[in-house]
Amino acid sequence: MIYWSKKPKPFPHLNTTDKAVLVTLASFTDREDKCFPSVETIAKTSWSSRSSVIRSLDRLSECGLIARTKRYNKSNVYTIVSGVSG
Repeated sequence: MIYWSKKPKPFPHLNTTDKAVLVTLASFTDREDKCFPSVETIAKTSWSSRSSVIRSLDRLSECGLIARTKRYNKSNVYTIVSGVSG
């Protein structure tokens, strides 16, 4: 569960796609709040375009809701910052 979605908007600059991407990432996370779905998988699951997902990942990272770490050649590991997911 994402707690901030039920509170008054602490991140008013986030749009619907940003929230859908965050929920999608949360659905893939392990016990350490980490996941590594491809941008294509995130786009398909969140019903968004690839370019919208990339922009959303940038915004979520900039506001501190997720952290991105490069993995191997091209893929990323996404970590949902503590306190965001339940």
